[in-house]
Amino acid sequence: MKQTKFVSLELTKDAWKKLDSIAKKNGLSWEKVVKLILKCELDTVKYRVQRRKKLAKRLKTKFSRELLYKRIL
Repeated sequence: MKQTKFVSLELTKDAWKKLDSIAKKNGLSWEKVVKLILKCELDTVKYRVQRRKKLAKRLKTKFSRELLYKRIL
């Protein structure tokens, strides 16, 4: 799967240093660390939406897409 999405990050100097130290400690580049963090965030969003869909099915109703993603993103 080829990913073509770009992300713009604005971090403080301390945050960049922390990110760089984590990357160096694990032998990774900071880009790889950022990709892993974003992947975890997407997995969390997908999980929460899935739970809301199950709730809607149990209540025999249908939530709009806006309501499914409300307060998640």
